[in-house]
Amino acid sequence: MMHFLKKRRQYEFLVLCLIWKVLLEWSYRILSASSFEIQFRLDINIIKVMLSYVIVAVVCAEICGIQRVSGFFLKMLMFFFLVPISCVYGMRNESSMFYLLTAISFWGVAVILRRYSIRLGAVMLLESKRQTEIGRKKIVAEGRATASGKICEMVSFTACVLLILWIYTMNGLPTAKAFLLTTVYEIREGFVSTTYLNYLMAVVSGIFVPFGIALGVIKGRVTETIFYTMVQLGLFLWTGNKIYLFSLLLLYFVLVIDRLDLSLDHAFLGFLFVAFIGNLSEICRNTLCSSIFSFFNRRMILDSATLKFFYYDYFLVREHEVTGLSGTLLAPFVTSQAAGDYKYAISEQYTSIASSANTGLYGGDLACIGWAAFVVVPILLLVLLIFAERSYKSFGGLFTLIFFSYIFYRLNEICIYSFFMDFSGLCLILLMVFYQKRIRHFRMIDDMPECGRNSS
Repeated sequence: MMHFLKKRRQYEFLVLCLIWKVLLEWSYRILSASSFEIQFRLDINIIKVMLSYVIVAVVCAEICGIQRVSGFFLKMLMFFFLVPISCVYGMRNESSMFYLLTAISFWGVAVILRRYSIRLGAVMLLESKRQTEIGRKKIVAEGRATASGKICEMVSFTACVLLILWIYTMNGLPTAKAFLLTTVYEIREGFVSTTYLNYLMAVVSGIFVPFGIALGVIKGRVTETIFYTMVQLGLFLWTGNKIYLFSLLLLYFVLVIDRLDLSLDHAFLGFLFVAFIGNLSEICRNTLCSSIFSFFNRRMILDSATLKFFYYDYFLVREHEVTGLSGTLLAPFVTSQAAGDYKYAISEQYTSIASSANTGLYGGDLACIGWAAFVVVPILLLVLLIFAERSYKSFGGLFTLIFFSYIFYRLNEICIYSFFMDFSGLCLILLMVFYQKRIRHFRMIDDMPECGRNSS
């Protein structure tokens, strides 16, 4: 059984979060003395710093009680979402209203999920006791995809092929220049795309690629795994968008953790190590350390954390018009507010640099639905976590980890409201509805200890 089901050393994650917060505060201090000093203004409020540590500890204690796969994904969000904004809250002396509302709503998700996890665990225990056992033999259920499941696989493959051909006709063959990382912005400027091509890229990279890699791994289809890996790698080379490269690294990092039979908390140890290496750039001035610090510590973690507070101030405090349903599937059918180019406006106003950085949970959601985000976001987050639980029950732990890890990681880049109101969320819902229909078979297995760990 996967290690998120074991009740040993539950509070290791609490220690990891506190160390993570210290490392991010170190990163923030470095940024406050750099060319990004306006965005990362240093205005330490000791009371807020101490309060943020208490809140992180309280939320962690609740999450540590969730011994299911959804608990691991909630830990991911804790690492990439709540701890970074806790750091910014105290180091930049930011809004207590936004931070407390966000922390309370996130804590509420953990509380509800823990109650749901306890109930679901009790139900599964009763089901396991009803299984027929004959000596050391046990009856277990197996399954294969129905016609609807095979159609899902075909749609996934066809969408990837169509995307590659479409990009090729508009941009030609990709080059390897993106691997330099310093040239990615030049590549982005030269990439030719359309609105519908962007939609297809979002669905393929965010849903079909992790879905295909997960299927290839659990079914032992090496060719299928390589195909979907190359699709994602091709998107990185064509567009210069680092999220495509980081997503592959994340998926295979999770796979390696599973193959080495390690606790999933070791994944967070890896993030701590990378952040520490990045912070060493302040001391050793090494090119590698500086690159890691720029792309991981700043761009992936602290950038979006600071922007969330800017979005709160821009849309809720200064009361700029929210975008509503603009940019979603329902936009053509309803009268919604004009979206405008608010990303560049906010960035220039609060950082003096006009850019279009992503904000993740609560940032873009505030821009879309305003105050309602503090209610809508936790509800949608619970829906996504329950999807992960259902996937675990139907397909096993390894498939769920690979498929959903990237989806939850993307919540550090995109807003969950737009995700569910767009093609990506629709495709996820359809996969959860149609691909879970299985034909059940039963066989006898030898339930001997030496058979090894069942990773599903």
